[in-house]
Parts: sequence; C-alpha cells; structure tokens
Amino acid sequence: MMEYRIETEIIPPEHEAIPAPPESEALPAPTPAPSKEAPDPTPAPPKETPTPAPPDWWTMANHIVMLIDASDSGASDGQKVQQRACQVIDDLNEEFSVQVAAFAYAPTAEDIRYRTDYLSLKDEVKEEFKEFIVNTDLVGGTSFDGPILMALETLKDESGSYEESAAIFLFSDGDGPLSREVYDAVLESEVQLYVISANPVQTPDALLLVQLAEATGGGRMLIVSN
Repeated sequence: MMEYRIETEIIPPEHEAIPAPPESEALPAPTPAPSKEAPDPTPAPPKETPTPAPPDWWTMANHIVMLIDASDSGASDGQKVQQRACQVIDDLNEEFSVQVAAFAYAPTAEDIRYRTDYLSLKDEVKEEFKEFIVNTDLVGGTSFDGPILMALETLKDESGSYEESAAIFLFSDGDGPLSREVYDAVLESEVQLYVISANPVQTPDALLLVQLAEATGGGRMLIVSN
C-alpha cells in the first residue's frame, strides 16, 4: 500500500477543520506491469547431435616424409621438436608409410645423409624411428631445397607419379632459403606441406615457406608445451 504524508494545518477556532480522508478511501496500489521476460510458450527445438571432429591433421596423409631441422637455428627448440615428432610417430600405425630425415645445410637431395628407409610403421619400426629422432645431432646453417627435393623423390610411386594422400612434415622454425625451382616443384607435385614450429620466426624466408605450405593445403602448426 502506498504511504501518504499528511501535514496538519493549525486553523483558527472560528473555522472548522476539514477532516482528512479515512484510510479506507486511500488510493489502491497500482497493478504491477507484466514481466518483460515472460516464458515463451513455444517449446525449444531438440538439440542437434554434434558433428564428430575431423581427424588430426597428421593422420590425413598415408605417405609421409618427416624432415627434422637440426641446424643451429633449430637447436634451441630441439627437445620440443623431438618430442612432438615422436608423438606423431606414436599416433600413426602400420597403414602409414613414413621416412624420417635430419638435415642442416643441404642444398641438394644427395646431401641428406641422415635418413631412415621409407617403411610401413609397424611397432618395431616406430621404435627405430623414434630412436633416430632422439639421437639427431647436427650443426650448421639451414637450407630447405635438399630435404624437400629428397622428400618429393621418396613420395613418388614405382611409375614416377606422386603417391596420393602424401605429405611432408617439416619440423623447423622456417628460417632458411628456398629456391623458386623447389617452390614450384612442391606446388606441381600436389604433395601437402606442413611446417611444424615451436618458435616460428617472421623473416621473409619463413613467411615464404608458410605461404607455400598453405598453397598446398597444409599450413603452419605450432608446438605448444603442455
């Protein structure tokens, strides 16, 4: 009930005071306005079943060459790179054919001397490849021409055509030269390129490499510490 303040006025005796209205005649309290948040009578539609997440990117190719940058620029992130490369090996199975190679300055494919055979990833092969990755210890500058050309050669089938569903996993910060000839060879091969980095740099060479990776349908992947 709304409250009113009544002020009493003193009136001379010759005049009669006007009585105040009784409480029963007080104005009723106003009716509250309807809530603006009234429930919607329409029932909510049923929730849709979420679409399953797509496979992890490293399982989308069955023919893979993993290139480990063991040059001076990649040495500071060597342990992170090795751990991530080993995790990729563990996540694959014998349906995947893989080769692993470590490189530093290698301008030609023949300069890649530290590499495994190209094998189906059976359990014993996994252990052999992970041991190879962990024991990688090279020094020197960086060149991407040689390792990428070697990878493209590995990914050709017996007829000389490139395998379907093929990819190159390049574990590197991306800071190194890449010739136009090799850039075009990767595009023509239709092999996907992924650049996996712990601490990617933003030099012109690195950005060119990422541009190439994205043009092949791959891209740059970051190694994030847990």
